Formats: sequence, C-alpha cells, structure tokens
Amino acid sequence: YRDERCGCKGPELLKWLKDSAPEANKPLNLWTSSHYGGHRYAAACIVYPSGDWFGLLNEEEKAKGMLEAVNDEDPLQVYELWRGRMGLTAQEMHRAVKERVESSEEVAENA
Repeated sequence: YRDERCGCKGPELLKWLKDSAPEANKPLNLWTSSHYGGHRYAAACIVYPSGDWFGLLNEEEKAKGMLEAVNDEDPLQVYELWRGRMGLTAQEMHRAVKERVESSEEVAENA
C-alpha cells in the first residue's frame, strides 16, 4: 500500500494549505500533483518561485509551520521538513542545514 500515504496525505495537505491561505502574506496558488519526492516523504510540497521542497507535511501543524517559514522567506526555519532547493547542489543544501542546526544548538546552549 505504498500509494496510500500519497493518496491520503496529499489531499489533506491541500486542504490545510487552503484553510491557511488567509494567513499567508503572499497569494497562494495551489496545484496538486502526485508521486514526486518519494513516498516516505509524503505529503510533499514544492514552493515557487523559490524552488524549495518540503516533505513530511503529514500533520496540520507541520503544514502551518512550512507556510510560516515561506511567509518569512526562511525555509530553514523548518529545516527538519526542508528537502532542498532547486538550483543548489547537494553540498550547498547539506551545508545550509548543518549551519542552521549548529546555530540553533548554540542558541539553545546559551539560553
């Protein structure tokens, strides 16, 4: 039942994003697609024009967190959901996440 995750979580994500659209500080144009990014990352989302990919958006709070990060133009605000960005190399993406995680850990240690 590997398609069950995409088939169930994708429509839920679309609903959550539609419900959250009034909170967005930018217009949202939402389209559905299927089977990109791998089943284990469902539900997934590609944000344009930035080209950021997000996955594991399988809970409403995660979808809202992703939308907030997009609104703030800070996709790594939810680095655990960020799958990468079109146009960046794998090394650039890994470095960006590593730097974000390390800076978050430093903040936590100094709090």
